Amino acid sequence: MTLKQANKVDTGNSKVKNRNNRIKRNEQNKIIKNAQNNTYRETIKSSAEKESSHVKYTGCHEASLEFIRKYTGCHEAGLEFIRKYIGCHEAKFEMWLWRRIDNQIK
Repeated sequence: MTLKQANKVDTGNSKVKNRNNRIKRNEQNKIIKNAQNNTYRETIKSSAEKESSHVKYTGCHEASLEFIRKYTGCHEAGLEFIRKYIGCHEAKFEMWLWRRIDNQIK
């Protein structure tokens, strides 16, 4: 056996070391991701609060979508409501936006 071949022989220590490093990396990534998600949730929550107060006084169509979605649990119902009674061309975009926000929060 040459020296080069001897260096390639795995004693098992490198596998353990690699596994431990991978576990540490995963834990660090989870911590980072959780921090990012919490920040994102807080941002969404604060913007939703601002929007709800804005909606209260302006009666804009986002309020209708949010109201329908909240009480029926159905995005499509909100979209249909907006199309039928408010005639909003941006309803599809808002639907997509609300779905995306919900998915990010979950």
